Amino acid sequence: MIESKAFLKKTGIVLAGAGTIFCLAVTTNTLVDTYQKSHDYDIHLAAKQALDVSKKYYNLVFYKRSCPMCRFGKQDVIKAGEKSLLTTFYVDVESEEGQKLVEKYSIKEAPSVVFVRGDMVEKYLYVTEKDGSYQANKEVLEKFND
Repeated sequence: MIESKAFLKKTGIVLAGAGTIFCLAVTTNTLVDTYQKSHDYDIHLAAKQALDVSKKYYNLVFYKRSCPMCRFGKQDVIKAGEKSLLTTFYVDVESEEGQKLVEKYSIKEAPSVVFVRGDMVEKYLYVTEKDGSYQANKEVLEKFND
């Protein structure tokens, strides 16, 4: 654990936590609100994941607890995030930190995913509506490892 703290300090990444809610502050002062499974979404920050973030290779999943589309696609997007070789952060758009990221990435709808790959940023909806019913966007879910 001491070695991990030294690594994170050296890379400019700061961790703060209270109970099961964790926040990650990267040197750009961007905060990502993440929750453990007990709060519906999961992320376990490790040294490799911290390095992914510092190198700008990660996924951001935007959700809103009251969003029916988000609830519909929740299990599919969590599975895609778990299978990803890159760190996936789950961002509550209603949190203070989430609002900063919504603005930074110009998010228009809650069931969105942002793939950050170095200087390239791609945004998609992970759930779509067709003929009055919701569908998981399988093409987007497959991009978690691109």
